[in-house]
Amino acid sequence: MENVQTPLQELINLLPSESEFIFKGEYGDTLNFDKMNKSISAVLPTLKEKAGDCPCCIFAALRQTYECFQRDVYDFAKEQKNMLAEVNSNKSEDGERYGMY
Repeated sequence: MENVQTPLQELINLLPSESEFIFKGEYGDTLNFDKMNKSISAVLPTLKEKAGDCPCCIFAALRQTYECFQRDVYDFAKEQKNMLAEVNSNKSEDGERYGMY
């Protein structure tokens, strides 16, 4: 991860608006999850790059943009676990672990 994070609003601006995926129907509004998931997946590599691959930053942008999104698009728990494993695998010369647990 980089030392300076991209402001959250810049990350949010990369994502398509949830309103693009809501269709007004005779019986109420419908959210087209398939279309939304494809759009999020298309932007995710850029979002990861701009966020310095920070799982919390990516998740925050997604949650601020979408009322709900499917876990198969971005699995925060898995991404967080992978990032922490990478941080903790980097040991200093004295054998101590530096990072989050």
